[in-house]
Amino acid sequence: MKKTRKTAVLVLCMALLLCSCGNGGSSSDNESTITPDESAASSNDSSSPESSSDGSSGEPESDEDESIKQKINDTIAGMMNAIEQDASIKIDKETVGDDIAALYETVNQTGCYPVYKGTKTEYYPMGDYAVEPMLEELEKAEDFIFFEYCIVDEGEFWDKIFDVLKRKAAEGVDVRVIYDSIITAAKLEPGFYDNLINSGIKVNTYGGDHRKITVVDGRVAFTGGMNIADEYINVTHPYGVWKDNAIKITGSAVNSFTLMFLNMWDAYEGEEDISRFLCASNEENESDGYIMPYCDHPNDDMLVARGFYMSMLETAKD
Repeated sequence: MKKTRKTAVLVLCMALLLCSCGNGGSSSDNESTITPDESAASSNDSSSPESSSDGSSGEPESDEDESIKQKINDTIAGMMNAIEQDASIKIDKETVGDDIAALYETVNQTGCYPVYKGTKTEYYPMGDYAVEPMLEELEKAEDFIFFEYCIVDEGEFWDKIFDVLKRKAAEGVDVRVIYDSIITAAKLEPGFYDNLINSGIKVNTYGGDHRKITVVDGRVAFTGGMNIADEYINVTHPYGVWKDNAIKITGSAVNSFTLMFLNMWDAYEGEEDISRFLCASNEENESDGYIMPYCDHPNDDMLVARGFYMSMLETAKD
């Protein structure tokens, strides 16, 4: 049910939607539910002898781990000014209040995360509802597809996605896939990685990647809690009905999701001219809301996602 109301929607470690008005479902449609993804992750982390109480490894980090962290931090730092903040959007204390102004300043110490106006958002309270919109947008790809997920598991959902990705790669579309090398790799059959490569798809893996991003031609992006596995769209039910959400973003804010993907990709593959990928605009959108996509990562001491959650809880009025 669509409602015209101002609402704040937070997708953990991915996107903060500030006052997104009238273009998607209300955030109240998303019930307070612990998904199997979250509960399973918590269970696995706590039972692992190599995990500490905060989810990190109990062992000292290796030189290789430190090198990877440094590469990611250097890449993020190198892209800090890749997207300019629209000067017509005022994010000072007098306009948006002390809390939001402070959060904006904090999150932009960790990366390049502008606030956008005129971006359309569509909210899907269940992963099932996002499948067809995602496939439809992938079919429209002409230039590039960026696809980053914590969990990619073979099955009906992945087969549909892979069918489009390999056809688009054959057409000359720049198709890039990132998936988690720990959680996903344990689920996949041997040869999965090689199958992607042999289909003309560029692939990278990264341990501890919990992000969910799809970007098509810099025009549209999908994010949320939904991974690419049949249980997320209730084709299978290993944990009962799976309640997870997705959000479709159309407009200039897609640039931030493109940049988030390239932060990770270029950390491993090296620098490239990213300007051609940052091509999103609001020409066809009508929205009077604001959106601020951002991501959080463990490579610094800034607890960005936690800060957003605590601020929303502490300032709640209704």
